[in-house]
Amino acid sequence: MKTQIAECLSAAGITKVVWIDDFFATPSRDESAETIYKHAAQLKTEGQLKIDFFTFGNVDLTQSKGEIEDAIDEIMETMSETDLAQTAQRLAALCGAADIGTPQQQDLSRDDFIALREAFGAGLRTFSLGTWTSTGVQEFSSAAEDTLFVIDKEFIREPGGIDGTKLLVDIVNQKQTQAPFCIMLTHTCSEAEQERSRVEIATAKELPPHRFCVLSKQQSTELAIDPRFARAIRTVMMHKFNGEIAYTICRTIQNSAGETAKALTKQSVSDLEQVLFENSIEEGVLEYDVVLRVFDIEQRYALNHALQDDGLQKQLRAARKFRT
Repeated sequence: MKTQIAECLSAAGITKVVWIDDFFATPSRDESAETIYKHAAQLKTEGQLKIDFFTFGNVDLTQSKGEIEDAIDEIMETMSETDLAQTAQRLAALCGAADIGTPQQQDLSRDDFIALREAFGAGLRTFSLGTWTSTGVQEFSSAAEDTLFVIDKEFIREPGGIDGTKLLVDIVNQKQTQAPFCIMLTHTCSEAEQERSRVEIATAKELPPHRFCVLSKQQSTELAIDPRFARAIRTVMMHKFNGEIAYTICRTIQNSAGETAKALTKQSVSDLEQVLFENSIEEGVLEYDVVLRVFDIEQRYALNHALQDDGLQKQLRAARKFRT
């Protein structure tokens, strides 16, 4: 069955999802060791005599807990942190547990992480802060509007973790005509404060507020993650469609006003005399009402022209399709 998230992504024309989260960071040696101890104990409880995994194949599960852990420690001493983390994941899978990390308190639950990864589908790429900095930044330096970025705000599990807002700023400010869009995950605001947080970040960092949304992790769990996250995608895309149209109109008005002002300042004194004073007296209006009328006429002409632009018409068609 197709998830609501998948439907929203398809309707929005998004083919790639880039998820940057400390959940995907390589666990520390202590975290990996705890995972291995836990699953060795599980196998012992189930009555297994050996660990059916070549790395720990010689560990005797009939021994005491301390002896088992000592044997495991001896093996782990020769392993790198990355190899240890991969071994812990494989052992977890062997025990029937999809142990892909240890979410921190206030984070999304493990089930939510797994559900989101499945819902995002084949177009999903995941990065920790470290892997994003080393490889992801360059790989997605030219991401376009078919890419959705999901960015964690708090990188607690990674050493020297930065505020994810910095990543948000870098991505939103990419010099692309068709820019990508972002969802920022955070536990620092409630669901009711999401819009306020979005506006505050946009103001503080001078970002276009229609290029991203904020999604609180402190949401009611009465709804599954699928409809909750689908709603976030709907929010960011509707902000995007409406914002692009609004900012196009804003730029058109600004440019039109500037061009009209230049044109008026190039007129001869006799023409200005005629327009500002003689015509206004004849019509019984204030002098600068005539000027305002000129600006209004030029602005309407510019807006009518802008609204026929192929790019804006494409945005309107996309918005209608997405809304449907």
